[in-house]
Amino acid sequence: MKEAGDGIDFESYDEISQRCKDLLSLSEALYCPEGHMPGTNTTVRVITNSEVLAPKLLAYLDRAPKRDSSGCSITAYVLEDEQMDNFAAYAIEEVGEGEEIRSVAAVICTGKNVKVEQVVAGLEMSLGGLREDEDARKAEAEPKEEK
Repeated sequence: MKEAGDGIDFESYDEISQRCKDLLSLSEALYCPEGHMPGTNTTVRVITNSEVLAPKLLAYLDRAPKRDSSGCSITAYVLEDEQMDNFAAYAIEEVGEGEEIRSVAAVICTGKNVKVEQVVAGLEMSLGGLREDEDARKAEAEPKEEK
């Protein structure tokens, strides 16, 4: 799984991401399992047109509370389509302003036969990136020690 900016340029990622979202919006049915990454409170939403992948991904996720005011940290867009090339990548970006800045991730998986393991890998890599960003923000916020 590639990260946008490291293995795939942002322009290509954005183009494929937008095409995936457009095709998902035209799908006859959408499935949107939600939950937490296993063992964490990191919220995940998967948007897919695959009736086969949706229950498997829901089984992977921990159950989440019904309401979460902070929004979703990771969103995965999973499109099974005969006409789409196999593609799997993720991107992490900062949202918000001032003290309210936080990182969010988007995972894109497309192709004729998307595998659960592929989506899970993207979710786990995104979680790692979100944690790195959080640690970096905490380190920046700590007062510098005087020598």
